[in-house]
Amino acid sequence: MRNKIAIIYHTDLDGYGVKVVGRIYANLKGYEEKDIIFIRADYYKNGNSYKKLFIDDLIEEQIKCRENEIDEIILGDISVKSEEMAEYLNELSKTKRVILRDHHDTANWMNKYAWAKVREADEDGVARSGTYWTAKELLSDEYIEKHPNLKKFIYLTDKFDAWTWAKSNPKLDEAVDLALLFGAMNEEGFDEDIYPKLLLENEVELFDERMNFYLKIKNIDLTRQTWAAYYSMKRGIYTYKDGDKEIPLKVAVVSTENGSIIAEKLREIFAMKHEEYDFILNFGLNGGLALRCSENPKVPVNKILMQMGDGSGGGHICSAGGKLPKGAIERGLEVIFNGIKID
Repeated sequence: MRNKIAIIYHTDLDGYGVKVVGRIYANLKGYEEKDIIFIRADYYKNGNSYKKLFIDDLIEEQIKCRENEIDEIILGDISVKSEEMAEYLNELSKTKRVILRDHHDTANWMNKYAWAKVREADEDGVARSGTYWTAKELLSDEYIEKHPNLKKFIYLTDKFDAWTWAKSNPKLDEAVDLALLFGAMNEEGFDEDIYPKLLLENEVELFDERMNFYLKIKNIDLTRQTWAAYYSMKRGIYTYKDGDKEIPLKVAVVSTENGSIIAEKLREIFAMKHEEYDFILNFGLNGGLALRCSENPKVPVNKILMQMGDGSGGGHICSAGGKLPKGAIERGLEVIFNGIKID
């Protein structure tokens, strides 16, 4: 008789993909649904609304109290923040199966543990997602090939979260559509509507007529928001401090409701029209920050984020997200704009 399996995953589409892969793996291994512990986790800890999502706290609250019941722990698309928590998992790995598969540059320090692998790209230099790496670890190629809807879901999630849809194939609209639907339906809606389709061995349309109608309207609105944001942007200089050295960076600042998707679409526009800008800063009234830049930046945006934000969050060299400094939104914005000289 099996005990329990814990699946710890990020809050976005890629994190949900880790949940999907982990859930399928658990079922194949003989775990019943009641024996799967789903832990939806984030990096943020600045404020009561985020504390319950903070990954280290959640492991403390939901794993330590019943670690004797748990046989396996799967972490994907997210890494712990503290060395202390990593050491705790390392101890558990001596008696249980613990794996972590992430793709964020800010988590590379975890590669010192045998159970953790953090890689942004594969051997061919292709950027990959947390869902992709978790599937490579837990599911066989044969199983994925026998389930075409699952294969497509992994493909689209991989392309969206690694942003290769924008850099190498701008026509891959379904990847954006999947992310837009996830934002509208949330995890519960995907569990009810999308997940059962992924278990079928015959190919079906992931999006029904109702979803496609929503996406048609949403994409029109997304285009409107993107160009409205572009024309309302403020341009300026952000001074990045590297020890005693100060590096002036050209920044474009904007605020939108669809942070990461619009930030990426704006990066596409800027790559074509304004190559002289070093990065885009998109902030929301919920306190979120999204930073984007073109390839080969002067300073990776994940490093800018750690200096600019509250120290939480993370991401990649050209794509990162986090939170405003602690306190009221107005105070957080004041901290940031004190460091930016607007043209």
